[in-house]
Amino acid sequence: MSQKIDPKEYEAAWESVLDCVDGMKEEFKWSKEVIAKMLRELAEKVEQQD
Repeated sequence: MSQKIDPKEYEAAWESVLDCVDGMKEEFKWSKEVIAKMLRELAEKVEQQD
């Protein structure tokens, strides 16, 4: 079960994981901004109807 791990491969794998996480954070931030904009527009429409 004890398998030798190449430190360079281990580091490269972690960099890949962290890049993926950064990408997800960026995507989530973008999505949050889009959703907030849509909610503001919807709120404005509702206020105009009153």
